[in-house]
Amino acid sequence: MKTWDDERFFKYTRMSQMAFNRLISYIKPQITKQPRSDGITPKERLIITLQYLSQGTSMQGLAWNFHVGLTTVHQIVLN
Repeated sequence: MKTWDDERFFKYTRMSQMAFNRLISYIKPQITKQPRSDGITPKERLIITLQYLSQGTSMQGLAWNFHVGLTTVHQIVLN
């Protein structure tokens, strides 16, 4: 994600990098895992959610793309 150009980032998330950074600054405290760390950053959580909402990617597809468990994707998207 860090090396993506603006066009590729927009195609993947349906949002500009500037808008994404503004959104993450607002919601980071709410999506940061408190009790234990699962190794998934707030930015990755937001990207997973945006991919699900904007592209209609299946939760199984997201699990494969991000190398996380299906249950983890369910928890990220539904919470």
